[in-house]
Amino acid sequence: MDLRGFMYTQEYEQYDVVILPDRNLVSRMARAQRDGMGGAPDQPMKNAVNVLAFAKAMDMLMEPSIAFHELAHHGGSDLAYEELAWFRTADNHDTWEWIEAALGRRSSFSASPQRHLGEDAKRDLSYPLNRWRRNYIVALKIAELELKPLPHIEKALQLLHWLYQDFLLAGPAALFASLYFSPNGSRKRLIKYLRSPDRDRAIEGAKNAAWDITYLSDFAERVLKSEQERRRYIFATSDKSLARVAPLLVNDLYDLDGDAGLAAALGAWWPQGEAKRIVSTLIDYMSRSDAPDRHNNQPAPADFIDRLTECGEECLRSSKL
Repeated sequence: MDLRGFMYTQEYEQYDVVILPDRNLVSRMARAQRDGMGGAPDQPMKNAVNVLAFAKAMDMLMEPSIAFHELAHHGGSDLAYEELAWFRTADNHDTWEWIEAALGRRSSFSASPQRHLGEDAKRDLSYPLNRWRRNYIVALKIAELELKPLPHIEKALQLLHWLYQDFLLAGPAALFASLYFSPNGSRKRLIKYLRSPDRDRAIEGAKNAAWDITYLSDFAERVLKSEQERRRYIFATSDKSLARVAPLLVNDLYDLDGDAGLAAALGAWWPQGEAKRIVSTLIDYMSRSDAPDRHNNQPAPADFIDRLTECGEECLRSSKL
């Protein structure tokens, strides 16, 4: 990170810089405030403390809403609001204590949680976000294709065709899948438990992957709106796979002249010829997104999302391993 760039953005352009942390970072920030860092903090804990210390020192904003929806989805709203109280305490706590913690000079903090959450505490954070529900369907489709005996490139192209013809043409999900299906990319833990004999665990793996795609899609949407909001966004994660995909989202996938740069980036995961084929297919579909013969441009039944979800779950449960 170049501090001069941040200073220019904040002081001269007068843009706010907003960090979008994932749940693993947010939970560790809250845990550090509540319990301390421990005697030998692991790297994810160090990353969380470093991110918050840097954000506080540079007067950046933190927007962790997706993280708390994910936590509530797994553990309920009460747990999410308890952690939110500790996170808000950390975010508003003495900056120098966090800087000292990042430098290894202290491992604990002195503050009680900020429990006065006002009207927010009356909201149910555990309901599925519409964005997550759509991404869950894509994750189920990725899992379905992964279990088929197909070449890597065919899995990627079939997913793109399905996104275009039958669902939603989502750039973040397409790039996530491009990493997952790639022969050379590191896709460890992108979809966990996919081949578990316990098919409910495979479903949980797809749900977790849907949250990863949701972080990426939320980041991409915010980047698109950043100019009118006068904000700059940074997605913060310790997940190396998500960190590889996120920079590609800064490019406008609807810029038809930007395909060469995207193909070059995908070349780290795919042979160059296959990377170019994936990008050209994606760009072609995006250029025809308003085509009248596209199923997604026809009126959808009210239960469209529910039906696709049930179909995807049944397919994953019945897949031959």
